[in-house]
Amino acid sequence: MQKVKEVLRKPSKFRDKEEVINLAESKSVKRLAQHLDKDEKVLRIAKGAYNGVIGVLAATDKKVVFISRGVVIKKEIDISYCDILAAASARKLFNNSIMIKTDEGVFTISKVSRRHSNRLAKFIDSKANKVTKAFIGD
Repeated sequence: MQKVKEVLRKPSKFRDKEEVINLAESKSVKRLAQHLDKDEKVLRIAKGAYNGVIGVLAATDKKVVFISRGVVIKKEIDISYCDILAAASARKLFNNSIMIKTDEGVFTISKVSRRHSNRLAKFIDSKANKVTKAFIGD
């Protein structure tokens, strides 16, 4: 759990104090901490929904993870940066989304706050591009 607490403590323009408190108390964040490798670090995190199930979308130094808070219905998605072809945000009036394109299809995380959707999508896309360039040897 230490890794997630560390990232939530860091002051950031990405999160305000109230949001940090809400995330720290979230069941999804507790499940996320159990899901990560020992040396893995959470770089960005935001609340969202996948197929109608509420949870958190986290960008770590190794992958993108969606973990739901559900007790009955649990959703977990792991996508390595090398599997991501592109990431983008879609803005709507009340429901912003992050779309992550892979060879398997497009994963859409909806109900992301307007402030986070664009920033997190750009972060995921740039991280995926860096990993791809490093793999190709550019």
